Amino acid sequence: MKSNLLFTLLISTILVLSCSKDQKVVRQLEGDWKVTNYTINGVAQDKSAWDGQVYSFNKCKVKKEWCTGTVSVPDSTKGTITMEFKYKIREKGKKFDLQVNFLGIVSETQTSDIKEHSKSKFVYAYKDNGSEHEMTMTKK
Repeated sequence: MKSNLLFTLLISTILVLSCSKDQKVVRQLEGDWKVTNYTINGVAQDKSAWDGQVYSFNKCKVKKEWCTGTVSVPDSTKGTITMEFKYKIREKGKKFDLQVNFLGIVSETQTSDIKEHSKSKFVYAYKDNGSEHEMTMTKK
């Protein structure tokens, strides 16, 4: 009986600790973030490709599974386009899953590795068509 109780406490502690690491990243993301750099295969992309993009992460609890937000993208012909997205932080704050909703069409889930996160900086990387993409955002 003691060993069952000990095992249950151990599993519960592990689950709480991994969720708390995910929740820490979610709390850090809450608010508005501007894109400050974007690279493909280590090469900085022209600023016009990402300049002015702002991601707004809503307050969220990891228990809800998917969190929500919006991304605003400047468009020279249409003004600013705002799209909704949902995201997940998982694997002890090391993975970032993102789905963007553009005009009712939801993108495939993009899974990224979180390279860096703090209260002021968020860096993630993902592979797309064999290329390594890295996005850097700073808190507004």
